[in-house]
Amino acid sequence: LNITLKDANEPYLKYAEHTIQMEISLHEFKEICVVQHWISTLIPYIRFNKHYANISFFNECINICRHLKNSDECKGIAYSKKMKTCMIAVEGNENDEILLSNDQHYLTLSSCIKDRETERTNNGQPEFCFLPQLNEMCLLEFYQLLCLSGWEVIARIKNTLSFQDCLLKCASVMYVKKCSAVNYIDQQCILLRRTEHAKFIRSPHSIFAEILFCE
Repeated sequence: LNITLKDANEPYLKYAEHTIQMEISLHEFKEICVVQHWISTLIPYIRFNKHYANISFFNECINICRHLKNSDECKGIAYSKKMKTCMIAVEGNENDEILLSNDQHYLTLSSCIKDRETERTNNGQPEFCFLPQLNEMCLLEFYQLLCLSGWEVIARIKNTLSFQDCLLKCASVMYVKKCSAVNYIDQQCILLRRTEHAKFIRSPHSIFAEILFCE
């Protein structure tokens, strides 16, 4: 199921040179979403409509927008990690514009597609894991099935002393090599990235975890 959320009138389509396209995982919806991350600090034709406080993660702010998107109540979000604020933007007129502060990041949702919803049915609730070496908190989803679709092996690393060490190896190359999952057993760490057609079969006693996000 592909859910298109973009509108031809939305500003990021008119100002594409000011954005970077990215993919993010929204675990609450079991979706992969394409987003546009704005480079510019001046966003035209948009005004703030709602304000959420005590939002610890950018991903959490994106989830709020995804909830509101179907009712056309979210054209974009501005998130401040320092202030823990999530600002919801709606369509304005030609006189409206938003000037971001130094700490704010502005993002728009483009489209979302369901992500292995059936395979993930019996997975438990995602769990947080702190990586002090990166000073980041990562949200992990542990998988129950042994035969998993959509994963390609990046590397197999022996003599990895713990699952946490394995996780650190993946998180360290998340953006460079697109690592987004690990499989760990008997001091062997397997790093994996998303792909459309490959299948990965894990050992019955291994730990397989997808990194939903690290911030």
